[in-house]
Amino acid sequence: MPTSTWNSLANRRQFARFLLIGGACTLFDLGVYVLWTQLAGLSPPLAKGLSYLTAMGPGFLANKFWAFGSRRNALSEPAIYASLYTATLLVNVAVNSAALAAVGREPLARLGAFVVATSVTTVLNFLGLRLIAFRQGIEESSVGHAQTVAAPAPEAVAARRAA
Repeated sequence: MPTSTWNSLANRRQFARFLLIGGACTLFDLGVYVLWTQLAGLSPPLAKGLSYLTAMGPGFLANKFWAFGSRRNALSEPAIYASLYTATLLVNVAVNSAALAAVGREPLARLGAFVVATSVTTVLNFLGLRLIAFRQGIEESSVGHAQTVAAPAPEAVAARRAA
């Protein structure tokens, strides 16, 4: 994608919204992770996988409609989203496990491993959503918006002429 495309206000807005949604989902993910590891006694890899999957549903809806503005009604979007998040789940669990192996399993180390794993998958997820999952919906929305901006309604033109 050309640099100028990434510098547009719309793309910066998408990224900011994606980060806000991701932040909310990550806090939810962290809460579930802590519950599973500390209260239920699950192993960190299993707990991380379950917490990550739990945050996927609300993340899909918020990203589709608010961050990326896709109004496309296609089964491919949730299918691609689920595939992307499943693939990045594997990356997330692997990075979390590697970080825990490097720094230990104390509570602060678990938090650090969580942050590292989440940072890696944040980048992968944004690129996957922007360039694959919601690409067509984004393009369709952009075309519709450009047509609306470029061609005002006939009533608006008539009103301007009358004024």
